[in-house]
Amino acid sequence: MCSVRFMVLCVDESVDVFYSDGRRLQLSPCGSEFMIEKHMSPSAHPLQPRERVRQRTRFAIISPISFRNKYATHPYLPEELITVEFNKPFTSAITEVEWPGSDSCTAGPHGEIAVCSVDGHAKLVLSSSGEEFTVEFISRSSQNEVESQHLQGRLHRSTCSLTSAGASMDRLGSVVKTTDTERLESTRLKSGKVDTYTRVIQQHSRALYPQMWRHPLSLAFTHRESQKTKINTVSGQDRKGLTEGEGRQTSQTGLKTQLPKPLPLKCPSPHQHRWRYDAVNPDLLEQEEEVTAELVKVLWCKGIIYRIIDGVIPMVEISPGDGSVIRSNGVLANYFTHHKAGAAHGDAAECVYYLCGLPPDVPGQLYSVQSVVTRASR
Repeated sequence: MCSVRFMVLCVDESVDVFYSDGRRLQLSPCGSEFMIEKHMSPSAHPLQPRERVRQRTRFAIISPISFRNKYATHPYLPEELITVEFNKPFTSAITEVEWPGSDSCTAGPHGEIAVCSVDGHAKLVLSSSGEEFTVEFISRSSQNEVESQHLQGRLHRSTCSLTSAGASMDRLGSVVKTTDTERLESTRLKSGKVDTYTRVIQQHSRALYPQMWRHPLSLAFTHRESQKTKINTVSGQDRKGLTEGEGRQTSQTGLKTQLPKPLPLKCPSPHQHRWRYDAVNPDLLEQEEEVTAELVKVLWCKGIIYRIIDGVIPMVEISPGDGSVIRSNGVLANYFTHHKAGAAHGDAAECVYYLCGLPPDVPGQLYSVQSVVTRASR
């Protein structure tokens, strides 16, 4: 099978995948449908349209869905694509978890901080750089739920037609607790239906993350700061990224938070899927000249993750995969700060790169700083 050149998660949580043989795959924001454009022969007439095929996701693809689920707010989990060995049956819905106090956090051998929910259904691991984190949680597989078509339609209209799927789903978090939903859950319990569950792994930046992970993240970060104080590696450093409210939450025990809800199996509004029909030049794509930054949330290229952090001053964040994070500074992004792994143990410190004076590559290093920073600046 041909290799993947780029995978792009857009702000509406749709996915664009570009393959080395010229094919292009687009995944809808709800994850239930995809369209693939086949490669055009060089001898084809310029006016000849590219062959396009639309198909339901659950019967075809795995890699784009795995990429989407890892960085999107809400996963799409058809049973056909779930790893069976991680399935777990439950007789009642698992929609929330309870978190312990910050004294229950544990430190890993490389400086990462882990906090596990009381029931073991969710776990958050803060990287040793303190700038990104991974979450692992139990989630029910995507369902048809014919009996809840009305609620399902509202979720999908928000997912497929609004600008941001993640933001819209977060706004609808309170909707799930309506009387209709409670009645549906009661019906499921009375019928004795057993749901299929699986474990989902997601990765987020501490600069921008779904608010459902705010409390466990504050627990892990507070523990990390206390560890740094004990070894006297940092003195008087602000607990950046945590608000006053988050600081107060760390002393609480028994606090419950909602888990990300899986997207429904079928989309009742496929006509609202917005496909991009613009022609893409693979050569220009290799130079990142045709990737529109305003539409990009996460970009995967050659094993490196690039994030666009929206805000008053947008930032570009690079996740090389070694636990460190490289983040742009300022509007022009001429400077990048490298938050290295192991900083919690005093093994490394932050360093700043200037775009016009990047350090040379070192033999044996896992990635080229010159290459990843130059690509991020584009």
